[in-house]
Amino acid sequence: MPVVVIEEWMSESSNLRKICQQIRGREISDRTWYDWEHLAGANYPQGKPVAKRKYTQEQSEMLLCLAWLRKHFPGRKVTYRSLRDFHKSNEYKIDEVLEKFCEQVNSGEPFVADEVKQES
Repeated sequence: MPVVVIEEWMSESSNLRKICQQIRGREISDRTWYDWEHLAGANYPQGKPVAKRKYTQEQSEMLLCLAWLRKHFPGRKVTYRSLRDFHKSNEYKIDEVLEKFCEQVNSGEPFVADEVKQES
């Protein structure tokens, strides 16, 4: 059985989009995903179809952060700079959200990001 590195698996466009949809709790349209890629700085042409794109680790984390941000603050205006600042200030939380996501996928329970506790 081949070894799967979670970062490499997540960096694939289709996998990352599915994870973001589960974190956000609803479907992400093609247009919205394109806008999210633009916000995360990941919409440069790679010479590949969108479904076969791979993102860097930072771009993947920023897209996951954006999904979490959109779930909790759907009306907030987000720019690349504000997303980057939010990502850096809450970096520990992304790790907790991903860990919780992996645990719940393995257990078969639905994903609920709200249960992640903040550090004191």
